[in-house]
Amino acid sequence: MKTFSVILLPVIALASLVGCGSSSAEDEAREWVNDYTTELFEPIWDELDITSFSARDFVTVCWREITVRSPRYGDSDYWQQTKANTLNPDYESSDIWTDEAFDEAIEALIDCLIDNVTGAEYSRLDQIGLFEELRNQ
Repeated sequence: MKTFSVILLPVIALASLVGCGSSSAEDEAREWVNDYTTELFEPIWDELDITSFSARDFVTVCWREITVRSPRYGDSDYWQQTKANTLNPDYESSDIWTDEAFDEAIEALIDCLIDNVTGAEYSRLDQIGLFEELRNQ
């Protein structure tokens, strides 16, 4: 369970992970963030044998539930700022969430994951405490 806290805290801090940008710098930053986040979840998916919905799909499909609810979503430098936050956790971001909005985003992310994995895979994710960990961020 501690492993998931270590993984999820920086990822939740990003909390803003999958949307769209228009400039090439924005596109490059979005792809970097998606790759980084996917790499955090791939070992979990591998260990739990989650095969019906890849870690990359989780990031690009389900994590979008957080992204589109971000207070900064749609800003022209959204992905570049998200990457800056990832590279430097002390970086001050204007991405300020209300508790209620963040809780709604996490529940939407969990619902998306539940809708895309098998019942057995859901059980394995639940047994390791992933859903509880997400809800407690």
